[in-house]
Amino acid sequence: MDILDRQLKQRKELVHDSLRLTQEEVSRLEQRTLASQAMAKSGKKRFLVRTCAIAGVTAVAAILLWAGPLAQLPEENPSQLVSPPVTTPNHQQTPAPALPEAPKQTVAWQTEADKLAFYRVFSLGMTYDEAKALFPELGELQPLGGIESLGADGLQEAFMPVTLGDEQVQLTLSFEHGFLYAARYQIESKDEQRIMQKKAELETFYASDFGSPKEEALESGTSSAWSPFFGLGLTKNWDGRYILIWGLQGGEEALEELYRDREFTVQEAIERALSEQPEFPARTGETRQVRVEGIPETLATTSLRTKVKLQTRDSYLVTFERMWTIQGGDNRQMTIPSYWTYEVTEKQVKLVDSYVPDREVMEYLHAAAPPPKG
Repeated sequence: MDILDRQLKQRKELVHDSLRLTQEEVSRLEQRTLASQAMAKSGKKRFLVRTCAIAGVTAVAAILLWAGPLAQLPEENPSQLVSPPVTTPNHQQTPAPALPEAPKQTVAWQTEADKLAFYRVFSLGMTYDEAKALFPELGELQPLGGIESLGADGLQEAFMPVTLGDEQVQLTLSFEHGFLYAARYQIESKDEQRIMQKKAELETFYASDFGSPKEEALESGTSSAWSPFFGLGLTKNWDGRYILIWGLQGGEEALEELYRDREFTVQEAIERALSEQPEFPARTGETRQVRVEGIPETLATTSLRTKVKLQTRDSYLVTFERMWTIQGGDNRQMTIPSYWTYEVTEKQVKLVDSYVPDREVMEYLHAAAPPPKG
């Protein structure tokens, strides 16, 4: 095989793979072709034919290179070293989407009326941490009445100073096994006229929501009850101090049964609302742990809880809360709530508020979960 034959064979092979050539490589190919023509001027007739053929093939290669993108052209020379396109392995997981941020709850008491309607803020069944998040000035938990044995039995309380008009009063939140069951204000004074006036003002204020209270005599004072869950007591201490206490008291089982025939009770409100969310606990002092189907417990768990706010004498806000506890990639735990709030009366159960990011959370968990073995 002479020089021209070898050159033609080489050019054909280059043209065959020209779909991978860049424009610069095509230019170099044309230059080499022209150089070969100059070197091979031997007067042979076949030179012109072969040279024209080479130039024609080179021109076709250049046109093809300009005509379409390289990525759409098939590979025809497996032995040629070409950088493969970057692909995502099949086992690589899609990056986990961002978790939704839970809405932040804050309380801004602007007026004395806001502070007196504290039963619309504190829920039976809420935790100390939730109350502390609403009111950073709330004091630390301590044993109920300062009695260590009661604290060991799960009875604790925390205090917060509140200004009502020209009065500095104390708000006490009481917890049993971590759940709020009572919230009460307390005023102390040796001025009988002043304390009696305050009592009358409170009875007038709460009458709009609860009607007229039922009053009964105590050994050292009086007690006024608007319902089994909201009342006021005035007593006189041995040292001459008058103590006025009023507020929210969670229903005990015996108390609930006693008032079922006469009042629409907290427990009856919960039972009615459970028709909408039957998987939740039937009492405010309970929590229920639930596994997330298809997700390892090391990655996420949920807990179910029931909370109740008093609206009026016979109207409640029952909230069912699902708390997601998620282990993040940095080993930091994140909590995200889902909740449904129902306004419950003897006649109806109506959904009035909800926040349900369950679908977004599950998408995050499925993306973050490790791939199945095997």
